[in-house]
Amino acid sequence: MAVGVVAVVATRPGARPHLADAPQTTFTAPPLTSPAVPQVSRKSRPPLTTAQHRPASVPSPCQGSSDQQQVIVSVAKQHAWVCSGAHQVRDSAVTTGMTSVGGTPTGTWQIQAKQTNRWLSSDGVSYFVKYWMPYNGDYGFHDALWQKFAFGGPQYRTDGSHGCVHFPIDVMAWLYNWTQVGATVTVQA
Repeated sequence: MAVGVVAVVATRPGARPHLADAPQTTFTAPPLTSPAVPQVSRKSRPPLTTAQHRPASVPSPCQGSSDQQQVIVSVAKQHAWVCSGAHQVRDSAVTTGMTSVGGTPTGTWQIQAKQTNRWLSSDGVSYFVKYWMPYNGDYGFHDALWQKFAFGGPQYRTDGSHGCVHFPIDVMAWLYNWTQVGATVTVQA
């Protein structure tokens, strides 16, 4: 790298100094080099298929929604989609009700309330939740910090909820803030 030097030159005693002209230098950057990368001939690579160019698109369940806010839950897929009209805003894996308690009721309701930091009780056992949004009396959306298995997995059949829909804590916090009382909830088999 070239460094220019600035010199102050006085032309006569007592005169104000002025900057001398900087020497003219040119700098040529060295060519950029990188570690050797083996070159693969186009002839040796298999051509990309259409599926590799574009992932298969699965239509969102939100496409048929006309509600301003709607949460669609699929028990079979253990998944939920959050809709603003026909547009999907977010989706998440969920955990629904255990088979032994009859699972999670299916149907369409509205969010009835929103509460934070409360205890929920079922079968004599109490569970602390940070976010609670009931939509069908004792059934609602909430976090489940005690859940030991991944959301969306088949374990819901034996270790799932008592009928509520569990969301991961970060998704539930977002859903709690986004959703208004009166938003539509649809639970599908």
